[in-house]
Amino acid sequence: MIFINRTEDIQFLRDDIASKRDKARFLLLSAPSGIGKSSLVDRAFKDGLDKILIRVKVAKHEESRNVPALYIRELGRSINYFASNQGYVATFEKYYRRSNSEKEFGYLFKTIAADFIKKETDSEEAKTWIKSRGGRNDPSIIANAIFSSDNMAAHGAVVGYVSDVLKNNRLVVTLENIQNIDGDSLRFLKDLLVFNKGLYFIGEYTDDEVRQIDKNDLANYFECPNVSVSRLSIKKLPLQEIIKECHDKPEIIMQILQDSYEGSAGNLHNLRILFSDNYLEKSFVKNIPQQYDAILKQRITSLTADDSMLLAAVVAHGGCVDIELLIKCNRNAGLIASSALNLFSIEHALERLVKYDLLKFSAAEVMVAQDSVIDAVISDVRHTKYLLISYRSWLSLYQSLKLGIDDLFISRSEILSREVYFRALLSDLSGIKQLLDEIYELTLLSSAPKRAIRYLEGLKCNFSKQTNLDYSKEVYKLIDFGIMRTLYRLNLFEEIPKYSAQYLNDQTALIFHTSSLALTGHADVAIDMCNNELLGADEEHKLEFLIIRIAAYRASNQYKNCENEWVRLHKLGIFANTKYEAIFLRCSDLALMSKHNERIQHLTTAIDMFKESGDYLQEISARNALAQHLGYEGDLDGADRQLKIAEQRASEIYNRYYVVENNVGVLNLQRGNVSDKVIQRIKGAAYTCDTFLDKFIIWNNLLVAYSMEGNANELEHVLGMIEQELSRYPEMDYDLQRIALFNAHVHYLKTESHDVAAHYLEMAKKLPCLTDHEYWNAKLQGHHADLDSDFRLTLDYYPVYISNWHFDFDISLGSSQ
Repeated sequence: MIFINRTEDIQFLRDDIASKRDKARFLLLSAPSGIGKSSLVDRAFKDGLDKILIRVKVAKHEESRNVPALYIRELGRSINYFASNQGYVATFEKYYRRSNSEKEFGYLFKTIAADFIKKETDSEEAKTWIKSRGGRNDPSIIANAIFSSDNMAAHGAVVGYVSDVLKNNRLVVTLENIQNIDGDSLRFLKDLLVFNKGLYFIGEYTDDEVRQIDKNDLANYFECPNVSVSRLSIKKLPLQEIIKECHDKPEIIMQILQDSYEGSAGNLHNLRILFSDNYLEKSFVKNIPQQYDAILKQRITSLTADDSMLLAAVVAHGGCVDIELLIKCNRNAGLIASSALNLFSIEHALERLVKYDLLKFSAAEVMVAQDSVIDAVISDVRHTKYLLISYRSWLSLYQSLKLGIDDLFISRSEILSREVYFRALLSDLSGIKQLLDEIYELTLLSSAPKRAIRYLEGLKCNFSKQTNLDYSKEVYKLIDFGIMRTLYRLNLFEEIPKYSAQYLNDQTALIFHTSSLALTGHADVAIDMCNNELLGADEEHKLEFLIIRIAAYRASNQYKNCENEWVRLHKLGIFANTKYEAIFLRCSDLALMSKHNERIQHLTTAIDMFKESGDYLQEISARNALAQHLGYEGDLDGADRQLKIAEQRASEIYNRYYVVENNVGVLNLQRGNVSDKVIQRIKGAAYTCDTFLDKFIIWNNLLVAYSMEGNANELEHVLGMIEQELSRYPEMDYDLQRIALFNAHVHYLKTESHDVAAHYLEMAKKLPCLTDHEYWNAKLQGHHADLDSDFRLTLDYYPVYISNWHFDFDISLGSSQ
């Protein structure tokens, strides 16, 4: 590895680590690709300091950009690896057994097994999967599985593990390619820094990459009273300094270096190529190219067939692949084109490709040495046939991984998304449609679809290099509709318009688009669109737009219009005996503001209908709504029964659900239970929730929990996030705003900060009182006389159950064609 000088930067890092500090530290280390960010950190942490450094490796290619919770999972994996080698930090297995019962440990393992084999946890396939891996007592199995799983229970366990280790140890964490970080991981990392003043995070930011987050925005996001932020930018070294350091190289190499310095950008991979001993071989000396790109092209075109096949397989996979997976793909290549290499040949081909600086190793993975290698291979005509064989081999492999029980821990979302990619490259539109349907089915209470969406977005970017533009448009449309449908079911309405806006002449896309506007602060526009569409829509689409219009009334605080419209449609019987009848009855939860008993009656009917039709997601949603109403009227046992059924339904679909997790936490808060386990449950819901209003509700509940616990520091942090959102969205649901402000008032009243308490009470009073007039008048003005029987009035705080406005029309991809 070439590493030249950087003495001052190394000393800066060493001094900064050793300095005393009363707050956590975030260092943004930025440089163009290949300049040596990771090498600089590794050099600075030599001589014993490596015992406190945890390196989190995340590849910078397209498929790693904005993948939900990716950096959280990789941080957990890196800590577990660090613990196995250093010894003084608990491994995941030790942490989990210490923190949970044996029953919980068994449950976690079974749900993870289901996540990988797509079978019920008590099925024969699941039992075989567990047995084939040494049973659930094998720590290496559970650790490997959990850090690769999309399962929400696994995610919660990783969050708990990372939080525990970093809270109790003074460590340095360096995160590669932080420019690609997703929102879930970003929020989690900030929480870690805010509440752990001994932490030191280094974010390695690659300047010349397409990025998920701007460098300045990233630094500003971490900047807060509890976190000190600094920046270190490294640039390419001066030519004279490189020449001075490399004076012993042959004269011909030094001449090439000087001629190609401007084009190298100081990239260490480029310099390694230039300094390679391969130039001294006669085959190269005869006609030595004078620029890096030409040298790289010459190396690729001069490869043997074996080397070309292996390099093409890595490139076809996106430039990074697990070695074991690469070996399996090679076997498939033998079945497809008699191109398989034996293990001995693979080993020697890898050695040669590493020697030629085309590939490199990282732990159990092999990857291209630089992204420019991918472009060079794709543009080389000689490698076209090898890439085609690789596409077919990878497709065959991922099909076998999906259907069988395998030793590799690859989540269903990744398998399906990879399969989409290779089918796209092989021009299989019908196969893509089928796979998108499978990804949609994963949306049943799983975090997997969010990851699949990011993989699919990456697929579109990679696929843009294809020359068949008409075919590309067909693929893009299929993928866009698959993403829209998945976002719709997940209630992630904010993200839909960027996909739907270009397809508004399609009825399906119009429904997606209008729904998203109704629930993201553009309700008036949505109401106008619904009114226009109702004039000419067919009967089925008319029902859909009527429900969307009810949602728009509710979202824009038009409670009277919302209730009147629902009652009118119910009296007319428009939805009776249609496939949307149960969904319409479910909507009574948020439409009937003044008809409490009728809400419970209609929700109970909807639950029975969903149960009979086997629509678990809708049933869970309705049971959460019913639990909310029972809980607020004081029937906590009744609410508990509904939530236990909802939780059981969720576990049958392999995952815990953030709505259920939040609501179980609220029920405990109403009972006065504010244990650490309850708080972790609510925090876990926050980390797995992407829907803005739901996340706001969970923050409110965390505020209540921290106030009840007496944890002022964490409460202040949560309250800051709440106030930030209130300033950004002043027209947000008035009830939710009022509840959060009132809870802040109660907290400061209990801590005898009367001026602050009065401030939040006045803010709450200024909001229009459109629903629950009597209740809120009693709370805000202190008039308790008329409502002593109202259970909520006996509570100091107001924790909020989540009750989704969920109208899943289950639209088929076929309607988009």
